[in-house]
Amino acid sequence: MKIKYIMMPWVLLLALVSCNKENGNDAPITGELAAPQVIIVDGTASFSMFWDEVPGAEGYRCEVTYIAGGRNVDILKTNTTSTSISVEALRPETEYTIRIAATRGGKASSNWFSEEKSTGKFDVSFEIAPYEVYNNTTGHIDYMAKVVPSVKDVYYWIASVTYDQKVDAKLWMEDEIADALEAGQTWTSLLDGGYIVKGDAESVFAFKGGDVYMFTAGILERVGETQINVVSEVSISYPFHAENAESKISHKCSYSDYLGEWVVKPYDVSQYRNSAWELEDAKVFSVNITTREEGRSFNMTGWGGTDNQYSSYPIVLDYADATSDKNEHFKISLPQEIKTEKGVKWAYTSWASFTKIDDSGVEDVMDYAPYDYDYDKLASEYDPQSNGWKQGFRGYVANANKTVIKILANTFKYDIMNVYIQSLWVCGMNEEGKYISDNPIYSLNGDRGGIPNATYYLVRKDVAEGLELPAPDVSKEITN
Repeated sequence: MKIKYIMMPWVLLLALVSCNKENGNDAPITGELAAPQVIIVDGTASFSMFWDEVPGAEGYRCEVTYIAGGRNVDILKTNTTSTSISVEALRPETEYTIRIAATRGGKASSNWFSEEKSTGKFDVSFEIAPYEVYNNTTGHIDYMAKVVPSVKDVYYWIASVTYDQKVDAKLWMEDEIADALEAGQTWTSLLDGGYIVKGDAESVFAFKGGDVYMFTAGILERVGETQINVVSEVSISYPFHAENAESKISHKCSYSDYLGEWVVKPYDVSQYRNSAWELEDAKVFSVNITTREEGRSFNMTGWGGTDNQYSSYPIVLDYADATSDKNEHFKISLPQEIKTEKGVKWAYTSWASFTKIDDSGVEDVMDYAPYDYDYDKLASEYDPQSNGWKQGFRGYVANANKTVIKILANTFKYDIMNVYIQSLWVCGMNEEGKYISDNPIYSLNGDRGGIPNATYYLVRKDVAEGLELPAPDVSKEITN
């Protein structure tokens, strides 16, 4: 037993030494570990390193650096137990030093694999297509950049720039990345969030302020987690008009462009609770616009959806001139009578805030009420030239694809008072044509609230259901 006990370790040691010699590594495991024999595979902006296990190694130390401005830039400095590792998002036409050593006991061997390796020129182009897409959360149109790079293994950033600032597209992109990093983002969080992308990608933008935009894409370099550089010239899409909820830019169209089914998103909803008005988020509802008198007027049914028991009764839209640039392609004059039921005259009308201006110019709200027939009589006497405040709303096509309609509320201003139209809704009136607020029989559903407020944002139903359309190229309009 003793002989067997003594002989076994020597047998094992001889076997290990023999194995080391067969693998071409002369260093015994009790001394310095051998340098890994590394194979490097090039990508467009990446290196992948592979090696066999080093006998006796517990792990490996990997370092990738390059020199810029007279100093070393660390791309990778890490420990791993794997026998392969990759570095991505490298700079073009740059010489890198790749070093790998086996480790044991937390220390790297003095025998390092070391090789200089250079990236080439990045011959990468981007195909960038702007699309209009429906946002189910906001009920508005957003814009999507669909990007297809000619080379799939580069990381890149998708941004936007106004047409007037296109010469500074790269600077805009760099500023956007810098803002993200300053806000605490990292390479990993931006990658996980879809801001840094690779391969074919889509990125959605919600613009503020109507303008002509272009999408851009640029290749990125990663230096650790918190340094990200744009290392290529940026590719730019064709220019397109970016519609948004706040802009008031109309687009020429024809009478027939208004016909069809639309999904409506009001700005918000007025609710009356505890003797006070409150604002809430609005629900979407669908309407159908049909011909009333060809080329002159429309019928719009479905207003308010299930919250309006009279939604099947049409609201009349008076067609104006959709071939003009004016944001008034149709008008809505109110009140519009629906029916008389149980002694109550029901009508579509404007709900408005009526304000009074004192001698010092201070404006106070006197009333929030529907523009009933009683107010209509008062308005006609007060402002006979403008036919009172009958024209409560105006509408127009708001995007180049003719898939968005906006309905805006009008305002009437005078020296001592102002009338701010806010809502298109139903009210009940007595025989004299007056709405009585404290009697629930004159409020729809017996509730003074639930009133959807303008601006009303209408999206063509097929787009709201997921149809994605290319945003039209406006290059010719700009150059002309």
